[in-house]
Amino acid sequence: MEHKILMTQAELSAALDKLTAQVGKVAKEQSDRFDALTSKIKELTDIINAGGDVTPEVTAALASVQSALGTLDDAIPDAP
Repeated sequence: MEHKILMTQAELSAALDKLTAQVGKVAKEQSDRFDALTSKIKELTDIINAGGDVTPEVTAALASVQSALGTLDDAIPDAP
């Protein structure tokens, strides 16, 4: 015999509140990652705009930003 577990309105409301909090947490994490990338891109842009030859450190920094941006892009689904 199968037993169905019924959910009350209060339980459903609590579950939805938890999901809303989780969505907010994910949004903040993604926002923080975006802000860190934006900061690094500005730093690299400032170095490039200062002129001169690109050092191995700048080349490595560029590769790091490209990798981080690729990871972030992969984590966020493309808009339909």
